[in-house]
Amino acid sequence: MLRFSFELVTCAASVDLLLLALAEQLDEPDRKRVAQALPYRPALAYGAVREGIGGLALREYERANDVCFTFVFPPDSELVCYASEYEPPPTGGPIPVGCVYTKLHVGREHSLLTCTAATSSMSRVFERSPSVRDSWRNLAVTARSRALFFDAERDSVWDRLWPDPRTARRPELDAFSSEDFAHLTDVDAYCAAALSEG
Repeated sequence: MLRFSFELVTCAASVDLLLLALAEQLDEPDRKRVAQALPYRPALAYGAVREGIGGLALREYERANDVCFTFVFPPDSELVCYASEYEPPPTGGPIPVGCVYTKLHVGREHSLLTCTAATSSMSRVFERSPSVRDSWRNLAVTARSRALFFDAERDSVWDRLWPDPRTARRPELDAFSSEDFAHLTDVDAYCAAALSEG
């Protein structure tokens, strides 16, 4: 199964701005969930790393730092095709895409938002849809992000979508994770590596 993802690096001091920008990209129920959890506080903390969104109303299948958000995007041909597989064809307006597995890690200097497709078909629409890409770039600009990456599971490279779009080396996540890979133990080092290599 394909599990493509977007990774957004921002300043740790700007997490509220990031979450406000994220909320604008979500469907109404998830937008309200995020808004009700502001101002930001972590759900968990491991050393210098804070994880998740404290106060976020979790659904029974969600964990503190693994939540399922439904994003909405302006329609394009890729999204219309994707939506027609699961629901009646859209009749206009934004097209919902979810569940998108979402994680937030906040260090002393950087924060990292990771949003991963739940299915192969969702991964493909993330890869192919101009509307999805444009929406993520807009989110990056609104959140005053340092960089936006798209990981299509291509060995050691990924696409830097903003700023300065190009293919870049992807840091090896395992090198910055706990032994059981359950937690990102050094978000600042991981983000610094992503920014320097990307």
